Amino acid sequence: MLIVAVAAIPPAATAASGVRINYSIQSGASTIGQTALVSDTHLFVRQIGGETNRDMIYSSTEQAVYLVNHATASYLRVDNEIVDRVANLVDSLSAGDEQSGLASVLRSMGLTNEPEPPIESRERGDSLRTAGYACRVFQFFQNAKLQSEACVAHISSLQLGKSAVTLRSLYRFGENIRSRAGRLLAFLGGRIPPTTFSDDVLPLMVYSAADQTKAIVDSIGRADFDSSVFKVPARYQQESIPFISG
Repeated sequence: MLIVAVAAIPPAATAASGVRINYSIQSGASTIGQTALVSDTHLFVRQIGGETNRDMIYSSTEQAVYLVNHATASYLRVDNEIVDRVANLVDSLSAGDEQSGLASVLRSMGLTNEPEPPIESRERGDSLRTAGYACRVFQFFQNAKLQSEACVAHISSLQLGKSAVTLRSLYRFGENIRSRAGRLLAFLGGRIPPTTFSDDVLPLMVYSAADQTKAIVDSIGRADFDSSVFKVPARYQQESIPFISG
C-alpha cells in the first residue's frame, strides 16, 4: 500500500526565480494589462497583446521567440537564422527577375528590398516616473518624421538581477528583426517601433507613432514561478513561414 501511495504522488514542479513585470498596452480608450515572467535565460508573456489563446516565450540561450497558439495547438519559432533568411530572400529581389511569381507574391505582402532610413535619436528634455522609477524621454525619427518615443532608465537602478541580461537580449533580438525583416513582422501582425539604446539602459515606456499605442511598465518585483511556463507543450506542432523552410 505504501508503494502505491508513493507512486501516485506527482513530481514536484521545477521552480525558477526572477522578476515579474506588470505592464499596460494603451491604444485609444483601450488598455490591456500584461505580465511578463523573466528569469536569467527566459521570458514568458501569457495572452500576448490581449489574445486569449496566444502566449510568447523568449529564450536568450537560443536567441529565439516562440509564438504559441493554444487554439490550434501549434507554435511559430523565429530565430536570427530565420530572420536573416527572410531578409536575404527579400534582398534577392533586386538581383533576380522582378516579374517572377515569387517577387510578385512578396510585393503583395509588402516585402520589398528598400533599405530602412537611419534612425535619429533626440532627448526630449524631460523625465517621467513609472513603476517607482525615474526615466528620461527620448524621441526617434526617420526622414525627420517622429516614429517613436521611449523613457529609459539605467539597468542598475531597476534591481532586475540576472533577468536584466534576458531583457537586453530580447531587445537586441527585436532590433535585429525590425531592421532586417520588419516588413515581414508587420505582415504577421506585429510591429517593433524603431528605437536605439545603449546597453546600460532599458525602456520603461515605449510609444509607437505608427499605430499610436503605448506600452508602459506598471510594476517590477521579485518572483518565483514554475519554469514549465518557458516550454512549449510537447504535443504542439511547429508552424512554417511562407517560402522559408525549417
